[in-house]
Amino acid sequence: MSKLLAKLAARGEGIEAYERPRSGIHSSSPEDGIKKTQKLLLTWLCDDPAVYRLIGKYLTADDFTEEIYRKAAAMLFEQIEKDEINPARIVSCFTSEEEQNEIGSLFNTKLEMLETKQDREKALKDLLLKVKTYSFDMQRNNTEQTDLNTLDQAIKNKKILQEIQALKLDLPG
Repeated sequence: MSKLLAKLAARGEGIEAYERPRSGIHSSSPEDGIKKTQKLLLTWLCDDPAVYRLIGKYLTADDFTEEIYRKAAAMLFEQIEKDEINPARIVSCFTSEEEQNEIGSLFNTKLEMLETKQDREKALKDLLLKVKTYSFDMQRNNTEQTDLNTLDQAIKNKKILQEIQALKLDLPG
């Protein structure tokens, strides 16, 4: 009997593989990363609409690849232009409770304030670059690669990204 048990144990029979619990922190996909980036940028613009005046030249609602964020961005940008920011009006435009909660979290999330002005400016520029880069990548992936207009657009997009990298932001405080 002990020989049989030893043989079964050697083959690993009856032993369940141990799987470590997952925290969920490190298992994010690139799509989760861009979604978080888009959300952070929108939250920043909600918290400080003056920032839109600094980067609005480079940012459109179409740069937000998540449909829900694209809709919210369009409404937010319109409200910022009119100096009539009303987050409740934006939230109420979404019909499902899940969407309302998602958009509501944009307006209720408080960003961690970075210590220095330079850190805030760098963080804002990084967010803008990530959103624009991903938007350009999505455009490129969804168009015909043999078209000369595609090459022309790629050159224009690269120039825009270079302008953003060289952008000198002057955030208050």
